[in-house]
Amino acid sequence: RNDPQSEPFLTIFECELHLVLGDPAQALAAAQRGLAIATEHGIASEQLWNAMYTGGALAALGKPQEALALMRPTLAVIEAVGLWVCILQWCSYMADALRQLGELTAAAAELERAVVIAERRGYFDFVPLVWIEAAKLLAHP
Repeated sequence: RNDPQSEPFLTIFECELHLVLGDPAQALAAAQRGLAIATEHGIASEQLWNAMYTGGALAALGKPQEALALMRPTLAVIEAVGLWVCILQWCSYMADALRQLGELTAAAAELERAVVIAERRGYFDFVPLVWIEAAKLLAHP
């Protein structure tokens, strides 16, 4: 707990766990806590990660506009610096928010972009999230 980088790093996993367990309110609390600590201490990578998880939690809470307002500029920075590790997950969160707003073409493009980046970079940890979001798009009226 004395290392300011540890907690915002650990909140990433806490947020993921709560999202998987279907508790986006707890995920949001964890991500916002991690984002605040990372911002306070100037820990750039954890700021970016926790911002994307905050957006994912907001989308899961049915707040797609707030989610996109946070995730779009954050993802632009992530792409600029090449922080690709969780790109499938983050693009899935973007697609979820876009789908909720009825922007189905943009949501599908986000998923396709994620797959292209993942194939190029060899990151396949979160492929099931892309499948889930693709299924939601197909089921959308």
